[in-house]
Amino acid sequence: MFPEPVRHNADIIRDQGLIGWAARDNAKPGRSGPERWVVQARPQWSVAHLEDASEIIAPHLLEALAAACNGSLPDPIAQSIHRWRYGLSAGTGAVCLLNAELNLGACGDWLLGHRLEDAWISGRSLAKKMIAEK
Repeated sequence: MFPEPVRHNADIIRDQGLIGWAARDNAKPGRSGPERWVVQARPQWSVAHLEDASEIIAPHLLEALAAACNGSLPDPIAQSIHRWRYGLSAGTGAVCLLNAELNLGACGDWLLGHRLEDAWISGRSLAKKMIAEK
């Protein structure tokens, strides 16, 4: 979290330096408040640094964000580091799963990949399959 806006001409950053994806969290629809960025490192970098302590990871992510924002950031007033050890699914090839006999289904981004759109597509597909089974 920053005390003032970060100077960047867009609310999203992709594939720059060690950053795989970053977004200005307070710019998302329905959100406001202090300047907040969510920064995710590239998968290869994350694997190489998976067991590093938060105190080691944070400066790297801040430096990468600063580099993507033309070299400067306000001093952060708060930060949180979290490793999503299983955050990027390779997908299963199935859009959704349904056991019609048990009337039990499963859906989610993990079946197709890892994006929000994957979760929506999976959920919609499961709903269609369940309706067709009735």
